[in-house]
Amino acid sequence: MNDTKHIKQWIDRVTEAFLADDHILTSSLLERALAETDSAPQLLEISGMIAYKRGDIAESARLIEAAMFEIGLSISAQLTIANAWIQVGKTDAARTTASFLVEIVERIPYSMLAELTHVLSHLKEYELAVRVCRTACERHPRDDHAVFGLAFYMYRAGYPLIAVKNMMLKAIDLAPACQLYQLNLAVVCCSLEQWDAAYAHACH
Repeated sequence: MNDTKHIKQWIDRVTEAFLADDHILTSSLLERALAETDSAPQLLEISGMIAYKRGDIAESARLIEAAMFEIGLSISAQLTIANAWIQVGKTDAARTTASFLVEIVERIPYSMLAELTHVLSHLKEYELAVRVCRTACERHPRDDHAVFGLAFYMYRAGYPLIAVKNMMLKAIDLAPACQLYQLNLAVVCCSLEQWDAAYAHACH
């Protein structure tokens, strides 16, 4: 039997064991599941994501690559394989996947947007990271992490420093006690040769 319901039952059991931090059971269930389902691509996908979380990057890429030739990968798997490809030197493949995810950013859960900007940052695709951060800010304008992320990647992408400073000030308004935001604003103020303001934020 290799229907969708049966595969989902295996995925649920494997996921439960993994979340319980039972590595032996997880490995045993995966081995049985792959054998019983003739290496169903949905199980190869989840096997790849688990391999990545365990630090086996090359195996993660191999498993997810095998799955992607048979099914459309989930967003989580696409983010995972983009990260894996970066680490094994397949930056062009990672860039293609990350760029595709930016194009469908409206479909990406808010909780995954930070990971996408992380991937884009590794690829030095700062303008694309700005696009993702703008989406995050539109969804949650009171999230200081999203606002600071937008300011940070605007700075990396070469936006006018005044615009970057204003965005960082918005982040500080939302989280005035965050030293990281204050220090980054101090750096921007130094670039603007606003020495007194830089000193004030650095010593905040």
